[in-house]
Amino acid sequence: MTAPPARASRVVSLDVLRAVAILLVIGHHVVLDSHHVGRLRPLVGFLQRIGWTGVDLFFVLSGFLVGGLLFDELRTTGTVDSRRFLVRRAFKIWPTYYLFLLLELVRAPSGARALVPSFLHLQNYLGTPQIHTWSLAVEEHFYLALALLVPLLARTRARSLPVLVAVVAIACTLLRWVANHDASYDNWHQVFPTHLRVDSLFFGVLLANAWRERAGFRAFVVANRALWLVGGLATVSPMALLPLDTSPFVRIWGFALLYLGFGAIVLAVQPVGEPRPPSTITRALAFVGFHSYPIYLLHLAAGKAPAQHLAATAMIARLPPELAWLIVTSIYVALSVIAGVAMGLLIERPALALRERFFPRSASSMRAS
Repeated sequence: MTAPPARASRVVSLDVLRAVAILLVIGHHVVLDSHHVGRLRPLVGFLQRIGWTGVDLFFVLSGFLVGGLLFDELRTTGTVDSRRFLVRRAFKIWPTYYLFLLLELVRAPSGARALVPSFLHLQNYLGTPQIHTWSLAVEEHFYLALALLVPLLARTRARSLPVLVAVVAIACTLLRWVANHDASYDNWHQVFPTHLRVDSLFFGVLLANAWRERAGFRAFVVANRALWLVGGLATVSPMALLPLDTSPFVRIWGFALLYLGFGAIVLAVQPVGEPRPPSTITRALAFVGFHSYPIYLLHLAAGKAPAQHLAATAMIARLPPELAWLIVTSIYVALSVIAGVAMGLLIERPALALRERFFPRSASSMRAS
């Protein structure tokens, strides 16, 4: 869930994927579930089953974009400043994140102790009332691990990366098998921990390296975009049928299918040459994707909570269930986007401007991050 400081350097197609990811997450957290929506039950049930995968799409995108920045710098300068990398990540992530936590403290002062793990980026292990922030802890741990591994990648010119990613993938899969072996479903032990999920982010890094450094691979992807797109969708599609909470297969192997499928989709939409002017719908989705990080932070507090109050009113209760769902969900999405955009403009943009003033990125890193 990352974003650049200026629109001019953005890849529109990846912003659209960000929008898809955040809309999937919002769909997973629908206000009126599939048992209260009448004839819309198949659609709402589908969103609830598949929506959680939006986080996995965010993971692959983050690895791809952040890894791309590091490889661009390595290719042009011969080295990577890992300390500068972490500082720039902090300017991007922390101002909005910590303001969100402070707002939560103001809203519920009695929950201060429960928020301590979130302030330390340990909420995916120690728990938090804001359950959706677990994925942000995974990304923070990934950034730190990647910064520590940068010297190795620099010394080997990233030739060690495939071995590193393979080791991470095997380790995560084995740890997922252990976590799910003869155990009942529990997000905190089977879904949220970094050591079970970080392979998605490292796979994104591997794709970034292959896209930049392997001309033959890049040409093959470009020549077979439709195949990569269809293959990616097919690989992801089982998650629409297999519930996360009742299927150990999803929690062991499904996460790998997701990063393989989403990785193929990310490559399929990579622009080559002069891009065509985006359509109105594409620009709208890209706008949502541009602000996906603050939208993700606020969608439950600023979007879902007010929509829940609306759904409980007598006015909504008197409506046909299909119309009630459309109204409540539209308000939920609109409030989430408005709140996220407002926080992005008021907090994220100024923080990124400060980052570019005091810790500017090198000329080699002019792609989206």
